[in-house]
Amino acid sequence: MTTLILAIALTAFLVEVARRLAPAIGLVDAPDQRKAHKGEIPLVGGIGIYAALLIVTAYTGLIAEHWPFIVSGTLLVLIGMLDDVFGMSPVIRLLLQAASVLFLCIAGNVYLSDLGGIIPGTSEFKLGIMSIPFTVFAGVGIINAFNMSDGVDGLCGTLTLFALFGFGIVAYIAGMQSELLMVGILGGALIGFLMFNLRLPGRQQAAVFLGDAGSYLLGLSVLYFAMKLSRRILGEKDGETAFDDLPFKKVPFKPFSRKVADLMTRWWAWRDERDLMR
Repeated sequence: MTTLILAIALTAFLVEVARRLAPAIGLVDAPDQRKAHKGEIPLVGGIGIYAALLIVTAYTGLIAEHWPFIVSGTLLVLIGMLDDVFGMSPVIRLLLQAASVLFLCIAGNVYLSDLGGIIPGTSEFKLGIMSIPFTVFAGVGIINAFNMSDGVDGLCGTLTLFALFGFGIVAYIAGMQSELLMVGILGGALIGFLMFNLRLPGRQQAAVFLGDAGSYLLGLSVLYFAMKLSRRILGEKDGETAFDDLPFKKVPFKPFSRKVADLMTRWWAWRDERDLMR
């Protein structure tokens, strides 16, 4: 709980400082034909989340265990910042994203080794030598999917927060304390950011945007925790899940998550329509 509160407060402070400095370095999003917001909005939400994550993990000592994730996230944050300020070729951006995920796979020894029973009549589908290439391909897709979802105030951050809530439940039941603390820190940082990004009473638009740096980092985070929590990859047999024998597996999360996503999409569409009518 202490780390959660620390992450919330630290992120809120860092975002407030960063948004005041953003115009001086050109880290702002100006309205155009595709963007309906008014005025220049600082693109510093992701930087605040990253900085708070780095500081709190260093303070708690978790950085020693999760350093491959931190290094990979650092690379993505730098890529996102450069893209926000100067723009970047799509090919170069994809190659750098792939390099970041590849580093995480190799240095962190975390990757997809099989796809389970994806083919009817089989118990599991082993990827073999394609494990790391497939993980890199899927990881780049997830990162850019989160980036594309960052088009509505609060959407990307809220969806990630829901995912982290589920990861936290899994980590708690599986007894994975380190991962539980990491999820709590990132969740706290997200809450601190959403205080600036959600449309609150008296505020018709976000005060701060996530930016490419933030959406890339959140996409990587979901990829990392999904793999980390679903497999025991250190000192265990490859492919053994972390919660094979837990009744938690029987909880129907897919239908629930689809319903939550549908309700959130409908609510945001209604809110945007209401704002246009005004």
